[in-house]
Amino acid sequence: MIIKKQPTVAIYLRISDEDEALESGGESNSISGQRMLLHDFISNHKDLHNYRVVEVEDDGYSGTNFDRPGIQLLLEMAKRNEIQCIVVKDFSRFGRNYLEVGNYLEQIFPFLRIRFFSVNDNFDSFCNAGAAGSLEVGFKNIIYEAYSKDLSVKIKSVRKSKAEQGKFVTAFAPYGYKKDENNRNKLAIDQECAPIVNQIFKLYLSGFTKTEIARRLNQEGVLSPMMIRKIRGENFNRNGCSDNCIWTVGTISHILGDQRYTGDAIYGKSKPESVGSKKEIKVPKDQWIIVPDAHEEIISHEEFEEVQTYKRIYKKRETSVVYKSSFSKKTICKSCGHLMTRIHRGKKILYCCKTGRNLYHSTCDQGKIEEVQLEDALLICFNNLAAITRQTDKIQEKTQNISITHCDKLQKIELAIARQKGKYLAFYETYKQNKLSELDFRKKLNDLEKSLDTLQKQYDEMEQWSLIENNEKHTTSKETIYSLIEFIAIESNGSLSIKWNFMDPYQYALS
Repeated sequence: MIIKKQPTVAIYLRISDEDEALESGGESNSISGQRMLLHDFISNHKDLHNYRVVEVEDDGYSGTNFDRPGIQLLLEMAKRNEIQCIVVKDFSRFGRNYLEVGNYLEQIFPFLRIRFFSVNDNFDSFCNAGAAGSLEVGFKNIIYEAYSKDLSVKIKSVRKSKAEQGKFVTAFAPYGYKKDENNRNKLAIDQECAPIVNQIFKLYLSGFTKTEIARRLNQEGVLSPMMIRKIRGENFNRNGCSDNCIWTVGTISHILGDQRYTGDAIYGKSKPESVGSKKEIKVPKDQWIIVPDAHEEIISHEEFEEVQTYKRIYKKRETSVVYKSSFSKKTICKSCGHLMTRIHRGKKILYCCKTGRNLYHSTCDQGKIEEVQLEDALLICFNNLAAITRQTDKIQEKTQNISITHCDKLQKIELAIARQKGKYLAFYETYKQNKLSELDFRKKLNDLEKSLDTLQKQYDEMEQWSLIENNEKHTTSKETIYSLIEFIAIESNGSLSIKWNFMDPYQYALS
C-alpha cells in the first residue's frame, strides 16, 4: 500500500527596521500580527485544511534583496519539494524588488509547482495563472519597490539624526558591549566579553603579536565573537560561521582598530553601493559621524592611540602586498572548513589554510593549491557543464577565442539591460502623472519585457562563449565564480571538490 505524503504549506513572516518605523497607525506588520492573519487564512481556506503548516521567519531584514536567512531556507525547501504551498501577508513581505518578485511568481514557483498566496493582495497563483505579470500585480510590485527606495532614504535620515546625538543605531553591538535593556539606542558593558577586549589590548601593548593573541585565546577556550552570537541565538546571517569558529588574526585586528571601545560613538564608516545592494563601500574618515563619550569606555583613549601607533609602525615593516583574488571567500580548507589565504611564494601564488597558526595544537591538514591549478581545474569543469547542456558544439562553431570586441559587446549588453530595467519606474511615473493611458502603459511594459528577454538571451549566450579556452590562457572571472559556485574545498594533497549554487542536471532529472 502506498502512503501518500501529507502536503505542507509554509507561511513566511518578515519584519524590518523600516516596518517598525511605520508602526504609528495603520495595520501592524509585526511578526505576531502576520502569524495570526496567515493561520486564520489557512484555517478558513478549504484547499489547505489537510496541509501541515511550517513557519519561516526573517526578523530585522529588509525586503529590498533576497539575502535573508529565512527566505533562503524557504527557497531551499521549495527546491527540495518539501513544501507545496507558500502563504505571505502581501507581496512586500516576500520582497520589495519588482523584478525578483516577478521572476519567482512567473517562472520559478510555477516550474516547481508551488502554489503561492498573497493574502492582502487577494492573489492565488492557481486561480491567477499567468496573472503574475498582469498590470495589477505589476503596479503593486513597482509601488513596493519605489516605496522601499523612498523609505530607505527616510530611515537613513532618521538614523543619521540619532547617530549625531550619540545614539547607537546599528543592528548588532560590538563584541564587549550589548544593547541597554532600557534603551536600545545605547550601549552597555557586556560583563562576560568586555574583560576579553581589555585583555587583547593589554597583550598587544605588552609585545604579543596578533597571531600569538589568537593562539592564546583559542588555547584557553575563550569563545570567539561569532560563537558568542551563535550561542546567544542572535539573529545574524553569517554563512562562514561553523560549529568551531575560532579566534583569528583578522578578528584580533578588527577589535584593536575599533574606536568605539573608547566610549566614542562611530557611524557611517561604510554604506551600501545602492539601495538593497549587498556590496558595501568605504566612506572617508572625515565624513564619519563621531560623538565622544557616548557610552561607557572599555579602553582608554590613550591605550587606543598607543595601539594604533604600534599598528602603523608594524604595518610599515610588512613587505607583503594585498592582492585582489577571484577566489576570495570561495576557497575553503576541506579539513577544517575555514577560508584559505592567498599568498605569494616566490613566483607562485598559492591558497593555503592558516587555521593552524591560530592554534597551538591544530589537527587541520592545512590544504593548499596553486592558483593556476585552481583556475585550470575550474575551466575544465565549466566546459564540462557546457557540454552537459549540449551547447559546446554550437559555441565552438561561432567562436574560436575570446577577443576584446567580444568583451566590449558583453559590457554594452549589460549597460543596455540596466537602462531597460530603469525604464520600469519611469513609465510608471509617467502613467501616474496621467501622461500615459493605461493601454499605452500596458503596451510599453510588454514591449519592455520582450526587449529585456531578448537582451538577456544574447548576454547568456555570449557569456557561455567566454567559458571556452582555445589554446590560450583564460582566467575565470570573479563574477562567473560567484554566480556558479558556493565554495571550493581544497585537500592537503591539492585535490578539490566544488559545491555548485545549482542542482546537478543528472541529479535533478532523477529527483
